[in-house]
Amino acid sequence: MRFFVSSKDITTDTVTITGDDCVHIGVSLRSRPGDKITVCDEQMREYTCEIVSITPESVTAKIIDMNIAAVEPSVRIHLYQSLAKGDKLDLIIQKATEIGVHDITLVNSKRCIVKYDGKDAVKKVERFSKIAESAAKQSGRGIIPKINPPVDIKTALSTAEGQKLFCYELEKGLSLKEAVKDRRFNEISVFVGPEGGYTSEEAEEAEKGGALSVTLGKRILRCETAPLFVLSCLMYEFDL
Repeated sequence: MRFFVSSKDITTDTVTITGDDCVHIGVSLRSRPGDKITVCDEQMREYTCEIVSITPESVTAKIIDMNIAAVEPSVRIHLYQSLAKGDKLDLIIQKATEIGVHDITLVNSKRCIVKYDGKDAVKKVERFSKIAESAAKQSGRGIIPKINPPVDIKTALSTAEGQKLFCYELEKGLSLKEAVKDRRFNEISVFVGPEGGYTSEEAEEAEKGGALSVTLGKRILRCETAPLFVLSCLMYEFDL
């Protein structure tokens, strides 16, 4: 089983696990001293550990081996996902984490049906972060993708790193395949719109912000399908 901790919870030869994971190890998994677990920190270090003690407050494990996690993609993909209604974002975050996204920034674009702000945004990000953590554990990731709170499209474009790809259903010229064919990127920022798509003004803003407008093919994809399609294509192109 894989668990994530902060590097401050790791000493030279021991790891301390607290909180919900402590309860999960001791109660749900019924682990015992001597059992082996895998622990990862935010620096993508992966530790093979042996449990030494279990209490209601903490689990202490002895470090047996340490390696840099070899499971992370060679290209960092930052997903800028417009807000979507219902449980669509749950699905996007879970599957994007499994596929290999590095982080996800939520975007308040003009045609978003739902809007998050204030305390509501904080609660949503906390919930989405738990979904990402669970998916990271299940899929054997070396990190938990960070879920960033909602920003407007202009802010998103100004903070995006690497090559910016703006997925736009009205784009007829440049395909995703053509946009990355030279494979010179080690960071890519992918922008995906809401249910109603991007406005022409947002497309113009993206161009001003240095993004390449790309088509995802002849068919229009749902907002929950598009990011997973793009991520899968990029992982195939750069990592498989």
